[in-house]
Amino acid sequence: TGRMRDEYPGRVRADDGALLSYNVRVPPGSSTRVPGVVLYVNGLSNACFQLTPLADDACARGGRVVVTYDMRGHGMSEDPNDYDSVTATTFARDAWTVVDAARRALSASDADADADADVTVVTYSFGTRVGLEMIRQRPDAVTCFVSILGSPNRILSGLMPHAVARCVVWASRRLGVRASTAVVGASLRCASTFPYLSHVIGRATGYLKSAYGDFARPFFKSLNRLDAETWVRCVWDGHETGALDVLRTLKSRGVYVGIIAGDKDFAAPLRDMR
Repeated sequence: TGRMRDEYPGRVRADDGALLSYNVRVPPGSSTRVPGVVLYVNGLSNACFQLTPLADDACARGGRVVVTYDMRGHGMSEDPNDYDSVTATTFARDAWTVVDAARRALSASDADADADADVTVVTYSFGTRVGLEMIRQRPDAVTCFVSILGSPNRILSGLMPHAVARCVVWASRRLGVRASTAVVGASLRCASTFPYLSHVIGRATGYLKSAYGDFARPFFKSLNRLDAETWVRCVWDGHETGALDVLRTLKSRGVYVGIIAGDKDFAAPLRDMR
């Protein structure tokens, strides 16, 4: 079928020294200068594989420079060196570090791309919180923000009622980070070892609607590369703090906003996004 795009894979260090894995896609053979960068920010527990089809489409058909990456403790990126710094705020700084590295890679290449133009941020699930923190940090750099099944706060509320979520976080805090990490680690190993069973349980309990091959199989398989303590600390931070204040200001700032919300597949509750 021929080459669809030029790719510039790379790694760059986060603030704590952990290496972040990223990939830059540039549409080949463009007759005009490619404007700006589209950054895809994946959700908690997800490597960037989940958004790759969207990224490929944006590059091939939309003619956009596209950047995907794995958060610390996910996929091809390294685990955090400083777990105390694991928050949506520091993950947002990681995302900007990736964008800046991608821009340097483009500038050093022969790609005809305007790497310094504004950024479009497309987020999924917990990535929505990270994307909003990116805007808080560089409010004039983002011109379009898209949230896919994400929430600016209370990230556990997509899985359970608010009261139950508060109890879960409280209990996890009481157990402490080591015990909570051990529990989560065992659960992740079980889910990645028995992905079909995990999918069946998710369907039976109402948390999943996707077909096994479409989402569940690659998702559960990818959990063997998810760092358990990163997950625990992200859940604590993502449920106890929020960025709803940033979301509320986007229209007044002239940022184009797109929101896809739902109540299944670990989605943000519609009541939150409304």
